[in-house]
Amino acid sequence: MAERLLDFKNSRIGSLAPDFILKDVNRKTVRLSSFHKNQYVLIDFWASWCSSCREDFPFLKELYTKYKDQGLEFISISIDENPQSWKKAIEKEKIEIWKQISTKENKSTIEDTYVVTAIPVKILIDKEGIIIGRWVGGGSEKETAIEKMITEIFDK
Repeated sequence: MAERLLDFKNSRIGSLAPDFILKDVNRKTVRLSSFHKNQYVLIDFWASWCSSCREDFPFLKELYTKYKDQGLEFISISIDENPQSWKKAIEKEKIEIWKQISTKENKSTIEDTYVVTAIPVKILIDKEGIIIGRWVGGGSEKETAIEKMITEIFDK
């Protein structure tokens, strides 16, 4: 119980984002803290079977393409139980352009650390490693809120 409360505290807006070191779909090491000081990071928790997660991908691709050269990195973390379904979805959705991580392939419980109880979840982390945005669920209302925050950061 105490550990779960600590996870909740550490995953809320204003907290230092819990660091992780995981392998991506290409077996390259991804360490969250390696992006601090250089980039903002948008973490996207999703699964291949989640239709609202996949409906977000056109928006995310557009956002990534627009801001990747200005200092925005994306890390998608799949909670799929079946790694083959995860890999097929990456290919079908053409989202291999940013980092793709599987909790199953990494034997990780990072979704628990970030208190992901429903998907999709998007978490925006600033250059200091602080969580500055957190959105649960998909749809145009969430997309508008995410885009507004990112636009305010990069289009100053």
